[in-house]
Amino acid sequence: TYYWNVAVDRSRVSTVARENFTNLDAVFRYEGSDLQAILSDLQYKEKERSSAALAAFIQKGVMGVVEGLYREARDNGVRHGPLYVLALTDVPAILGEAGFVSNRAEEKRLKNPKYQDALARGILRGIERYLKEQDRLGEP
Repeated sequence: TYYWNVAVDRSRVSTVARENFTNLDAVFRYEGSDLQAILSDLQYKEKERSSAALAAFIQKGVMGVVEGLYREARDNGVRHGPLYVLALTDVPAILGEAGFVSNRAEEKRLKNPKYQDALARGILRGIERYLKEQDRLGEP
């Protein structure tokens, strides 16, 4: 499970830019005043924090359901990076990998409705726990 974060090394940024067929400099270009730049930076930091929390809750929710059904399921954890698909959102955003079609066992599981249902239940569980935590903290 990935979430948005720009604090990574330059080689990682260039790899992500290449994989996303874009130039990430455009994402970080500020148009306007210094105040707008500061506000934008604060917004990114808040989005990063909330996205990291959402990613952690969803990863834990998915693994809690999937590991109970498939002992061989691997937990690749939560990672961060400047993923373009997550860059321009105004809300917490994550990208989840459910498996790899290059792995025959995982490909077979991905096609299985029982596994798909387990993934969906785990994602739902993570979202519900994230929202409860936001309510507990009094955050929007």
